[in-house]
Amino acid sequence: MAKAAKGAKQRTFSYHWGSGVVAEEARVEGEYHVPALQLLRYTEGEAAGSESVRFCYYNHRGMYQRAPLVLSEPEIALLRAALRQTPALRALLQRLLEWGRPRLRRTPPSRRGAAWMRPPGSRPLERRRDASLPVERG
Repeated sequence: MAKAAKGAKQRTFSYHWGSGVVAEEARVEGEYHVPALQLLRYTEGEAAGSESVRFCYYNHRGMYQRAPLVLSEPEIALLRAALRQTPALRALLQRLLEWGRPRLRRTPPSRRGAAWMRPPGSRPLERRRDASLPVERG
């Protein structure tokens, strides 16, 4: 179930580069722990005015755990559902997954293997007739 830190007492955090509040949180009960995705809003320090996403977990007694977050497939499905209730956190995570496909630019046949395409200091390559791997010319 998602918990937005807005209505209740806001949870705070502090790092050496800044401190602030947990603005939104998607948290679910797992078998071994309570994984959480948190939108951190910095209010003080160097990072004041910025936001970050924290991937963390709590034990079943509610204590924050300082260790890597490990998610099972069922927990991923539960967190996905919990994120529906945290619009700002969900939007920031969507930006994490938006990578563009690299645009492929075809090289004209007359320029394939041309010196301008090789890294500086590299030698031209030639293919041996009996192998498919390139070898350097001496």
